[in-house]
Amino acid sequence: RKQLVQQASSDIPAGLMRCEVIALLLIALMELRRAGLLEGVSTL
Repeated sequence: RKQLVQQASSDIPAGLMRCEVIALLLIALMELRRAGLLEGVSTL
């Protein structure tokens, strides 16, 4: 049982890290799109 608990506890942080990385990437893409839109409007 101890081994199963250790594996589960080690899998949870890994999953959170993956979710955080994906979230950060999505936020970065949104910021880049906003910056691109702002630059496009300013250039017009």
